[in-house]
Amino acid sequence: MEAWMIFSEMVRALLMMSLVGGVLTLLIWLARRLLRGRITRHAQYRLWLVALLGFLLPFSEFLHLPVTSPLTPVQTLLDSHLKTTVERRDQLAWELYDRPYDALDAYDQVGIIGRVGYLKGAFNDHILAILLIGGGTYFAVDVLCYPLWLVKMRRRRRPVGEEERVLRAECARMGRRHPPRLYRNPLAPTPMLVGLFRPVIYLPDREETSEVLALVLRHELIHLRRGDVPLKWLVNLTLHLHWFNPAVYLLRRMVDRDCELACDERVIAGLDRADKQRYGETLIEMAAAERRPALIVSTTLCEEKRTLKERLGAIMRSRPATRAMGALAAVLLLLLGGVAVVLGSTAADRADRAAALRDRERLAQAGAAPAGLTLTLDADRTAAEFHLVNGSEWDFRVDAVNCLERREGDRWIAVADAIPLYPSDLTAETLPPGAERYGMLDWPAEGITLIPGDYRFRLLGAIAQTDVWADAVALEAHFTLLSEASS
Repeated sequence: MEAWMIFSEMVRALLMMSLVGGVLTLLIWLARRLLRGRITRHAQYRLWLVALLGFLLPFSEFLHLPVTSPLTPVQTLLDSHLKTTVERRDQLAWELYDRPYDALDAYDQVGIIGRVGYLKGAFNDHILAILLIGGGTYFAVDVLCYPLWLVKMRRRRRPVGEEERVLRAECARMGRRHPPRLYRNPLAPTPMLVGLFRPVIYLPDREETSEVLALVLRHELIHLRRGDVPLKWLVNLTLHLHWFNPAVYLLRRMVDRDCELACDERVIAGLDRADKQRYGETLIEMAAAERRPALIVSTTLCEEKRTLKERLGAIMRSRPATRAMGALAAVLLLLLGGVAVVLGSTAADRADRAAALRDRERLAQAGAAPAGLTLTLDADRTAAEFHLVNGSEWDFRVDAVNCLERREGDRWIAVADAIPLYPSDLTAETLPPGAERYGMLDWPAEGITLIPGDYRFRLLGAIAQTDVWADAVALEAHFTLLSEASS
């Protein structure tokens, strides 16, 4: 398969992932609003992982179900319309001449180009290029800004004193042996956890009481224990890939919001009302500070001012989790996971058609068999006996790819793809020079009924002289059915 075709296959898979992730994001957003107060904030936060999987896993490429997905019409639309000029040329060449575009003579190629249409083909080429360039640019800007911000923060950081003791005490209380590095920094508007592999906690350059400092550090340590920074990096990667999809911006906003709400829920667990009030006052104080740049991946004590009211209300109305809440969250997670699988899967018949097309491309691109390597076929309507003779100087190995075609005028029309060979172990056997094998092809086993006409059976194989199977060759066996019962 050519590079442009591989590229457009990737883009079509990306668009399907974007659609699946977008639908899941809207479903989770709706479920979050309907079930507010019925499941914990932590469960709400983890539900967004399902949407992330929808955005990042190409289910349609490896998951095939015997049922039609609700999004199958969209898959079909993408397959038929979003193609590069190269793909459109090859598609028309196969449809009109049953050969790839490069195998046609100049006259037929000009006719194909005229039918493709430059403007339409170029428009689709531009769509595919824009999707790639946009995501690459977004990623490059992010990658450039983040290191520069880290260097700026490192230059202004300074060591801490009593705060280190409070940090170690909080780590010991939470069962963490190795505390993260801790610094004061005048550029930190709010306490923040930064770093994917070597986490650092930055504190604003202001004085706090030991009680407030303990709450602040507990908040950031909970972020660290739950892996919130890697998750936010994953969300950022999703944003780079699906920058054109409005749903991914909703996903990032909701992940940031639920991340802080879930962390607050863990921080205040077991606190009395006075400590909860003190923690809320700390949030109000930090909310007045300037926010960090939006492209910077970190967790902060106060993510954005607009959610402050919701967080304060959640702190004062908090209640312990119950088994019913856990059971409802588990059921919802399984349900959304099932929806993700069904939406992202490909119908089995569509997957079979795609596999057959790839096999035909491999047959078309294979070279001619060396002299002495022959395949003959005695066939009738019910079965066929083939005779494979290796009279060449090469070792030969049969591939499972084959195709049966019937002549109609000056064209060969596919009748069936991938007919099983008997004996089945033939595809695992190496035929050295001088070897020969007999075998069978059973048409009715594949539901094939042959009518009188000229046929050819094409079989893919590989040749080698040094046990390096690199050269693919195609063997052809021609036969004619004079009637439905004789050959």
